[in-house]
Amino acid sequence: MNRSERERLARIVAAAEHAWGDDEKARRFLATPHPALDGKSPVGAAMTEKGARQVEELLAKIEHGLPV
Repeated sequence: MNRSERERLARIVAAAEHAWGDDEKARRFLATPHPALDGKSPVGAAMTEKGARQVEELLAKIEHGLPV
């Protein structure tokens, strides 16, 4: 994993922890395939910048109580 991938993943993990307010819930979310990500886990989707943006959008919806 290169530096930009590590930084991107760190950004996604921090956003998930913030959105869920619980480290364990965030870890489960990050590891579980999600239909909004074409069945990929958020961690898997975040391996590309486009996928990371999709995960961030999903987390924003979760944080604001919007349907996902």
